[in-house]
Amino acid sequence: MRMSRAVLVGIAAWLAVVVVGSTAVWFVISAAGENVGAGEDAPARATATLPGRPTTTHDSTSAPRRRTWAGLGGLVTAQCRGRDIGYVSSQPDNGFAVEQGDEGPVTLEVRFIAQDESGRGSEVTAHCVGGVPHFDGRFDGGGGGGDE
Repeated sequence: MRMSRAVLVGIAAWLAVVVVGSTAVWFVISAAGENVGAGEDAPARATATLPGRPTTTHDSTSAPRRRTWAGLGGLVTAQCRGRDIGYVSSQPDNGFAVEQGDEGPVTLEVRFIAQDESGRGSEVTAHCVGGVPHFDGRFDGGGGGGDE
């Protein structure tokens, strides 16, 4: 009988730890994602010479409007406060390095450069149009094709 009581106490303790841990994780995730997607405007239109996947986020409690460009080499996120653009973040894809150029307030410039001999890369510039970041991406496919 002692063995079964110890097993029951162990199971009860394990359940308590799982409940407390799950609740804590739920609160952290809930707080982090509280405003994600809130107040999103209609899908953004981006003019880019390089294919990209622009997304728009808008926090209705503050003035800045954010937008993210994704294309060859990585991601760039910028935000506008009226006519002023500001750099938020960039994330290079695997095998690419990122170089920051101008960080605003008129123009934002970020370059992604392949870390191999291909010469591939892209340059992304952005400025504010109507208070929303507007991206222009340029692709450099590199020459490649040397002797092996």
